[in-house]
Amino acid sequence: MKKIDQNTIQQLKYTKISNRALDLSKFPDFLILGPQRTASTWLSQNLRSHPEILFSTPKELHFFNRLLPDHPYHRSSELTWYLNFFEESSMEYIKKNWRMLKNYREFYRPQCRGEGTASYAALSKDIIKEIVTLNPDIKAILMVRNPVMRGWSHAKKDLLNKSLKDGSPRRISEVSDQEFKDFFSSKYQVACGHYTLIIENWLSFLKKDHLLVILFDDVVEKPREILIQTFEFLGVTCKQKYLDSSKVGMQISATDLPSQKRELPLKYKQFLEELFKEELVKLEKLFGRVPVR
Repeated sequence: MKKIDQNTIQQLKYTKISNRALDLSKFPDFLILGPQRTASTWLSQNLRSHPEILFSTPKELHFFNRLLPDHPYHRSSELTWYLNFFEESSMEYIKKNWRMLKNYREFYRPQCRGEGTASYAALSKDIIKEIVTLNPDIKAILMVRNPVMRGWSHAKKDLLNKSLKDGSPRRISEVSDQEFKDFFSSKYQVACGHYTLIIENWLSFLKKDHLLVILFDDVVEKPREILIQTFEFLGVTCKQKYLDSSKVGMQISATDLPSQKRELPLKYKQFLEELFKEELVKLEKLFGRVPVR
């Protein structure tokens, strides 16, 4: 058990500590930062299947991006509320043991804890600082996708797949140009596509080598290699049988229906390319290539 000390409490500006006896050792060892539409669900499902990883249920806890009381979806600023998601009941522990024995003939033996809220990528620096204050050794995983394609995928999910009265998704022609452009230009959407700034913000506080950046293209092209890299980053055992899981090849969350393939219209492609023109140049310099997908 790790108790929170007075020095740590004094450094916290937003997180509330009502229970001084809380166990800070339950604080996550890693976070999947997202952003949305970058295969973070694929990664979380594979990590959840590992016998040495305790992954939160639900995947996204939204504690730190909704930490402030004036957030419309604020639930709690109490750290105890958050830590409860990293403490398993006896029944949950038994179920996971059974699942690991069935899949790998190994016991469930969690060595690290994590969660994956896809909007953590766009957190402000003062909130990032608060997270690292609570766990100076925390690791973070950022998923990077071409910002144009990420923006379009998010729009399909939030604008086109928004159900009409009959339950069907909207067609592109049923959404106005202005609605699309307002969505693409919103503060949050723009922040999700500025990966180089996200990287800079998190590196300002994380320890050296505690940020893993994964390209969406690599998840599609070589998922097993990405999982090996992630297991090594987290310091958990990597065995071939963990890579044979059906979740390795699971479909990355799709926004298109089999009956309705919705390609990015040229006018929106040009709009997004202009919006992220400078970021695309920065990404090429950083990675030696611009992510395609």
